[in-house]
Amino acid sequence: MTLRRLSLALAPLALTGLLAACEPGSGAPDLFTANTGTAPGTSLGDRLAASGDLASAAAAYAQEAESAGNPLARARAYEKLGDVLLDADQPRQAIGAFREALAARPDLASAEEGLGVAFIRAGEPDAALPHLTAASSRGLPSAYSALGVAHDLLSQPEQALAAYDRGLVLDPGNLDLLTNKGISLALSGRHGEAYQTMRPAADSVFSTPRHRLNLVMVVAMSGRLDLAQQEGALMRLPPAEVSEAIALGQRVSSTGAGNRQDILTLLTRR
Repeated sequence: MTLRRLSLALAPLALTGLLAACEPGSGAPDLFTANTGTAPGTSLGDRLAASGDLASAAAAYAQEAESAGNPLARARAYEKLGDVLLDADQPRQAIGAFREALAARPDLASAEEGLGVAFIRAGEPDAALPHLTAASSRGLPSAYSALGVAHDLLSQPEQALAAYDRGLVLDPGNLDLLTNKGISLALSGRHGEAYQTMRPAADSVFSTPRHRLNLVMVVAMSGRLDLAQQEGALMRLPPAEVSEAIALGQRVSSTGAGNRQDILTLLTRR
C-alpha cells in the first residue's frame, strides 16, 4: 500500500535539515511572494509539492500554518506538512506535524490517520493503532487500510483482515484495500485467496504499477516463481522491477511475518 502520508515546537530543530534548502540565498522561492498564475485555492506549498521540491514545500506549509487565520486552515497546513515529510522519508518529523494539526483541530480524522501512518513508517505500529482506530471509526476507508497494515506488522492477521474487510464494506473497489488484504492473506499462507483478492485490483483500469507488482510479489510468496515471471510479462512490467518484486516476495515468504522491515517494504511499496 501507499501509506500517505512534527510539534512544531520541535520545528526549529526537527525541520532544520529539510528546510535548510529554503534559507535566503538558496535559490528557493520567497515564501511571501504572491501566489499568482495558479488555480484558485492552490497554495505555494501545493505547487512546490506537486513539482517535487519537498524541502521548499515543507517551508511553505510551515509558513502557511503559522500565518493561518483559523484553526482549520492551520490544521490543514500542518497536515500537508506531515504528508510532505512522509514523502521525504522523515516520519519522525511528520509525527510532530500531524500532532500540531490535531492540536489545532482534534476532530480532523485525516490528520489522525496521518499520525498513525507516520508511526508505522517510524517503525512503531503499536503506537499507530489508537490513532488509526480513531480515524477509521470516522469512516475513512484508507484509515482501515493503514490499520490493517499496523496489525499485520504486529503479527495479528485476524485483526488485520477484519480491518481490511470493514474498509471494503465502505469502499468495495478500493485498490489499496484489496491489495493489502491480499498481502495479508499471503502472509498467512492463504495464497489462493490472496491471488483472487488481488487480481481485480491489478486488472483495474485505475491500477498503478505498484498494484501490479504487489500481485507479482504475492505469487512469488506462494513459491510459483515461473507464474510470477509470467504475470509480470503479461502485465508488461519492467523486467528489473519484476525480478526485484519476486526477490522481495521470496524473502518475506522465507522469513515469515516476524520480519517487519521486509513486510513494511512490501506493504508500503509505491
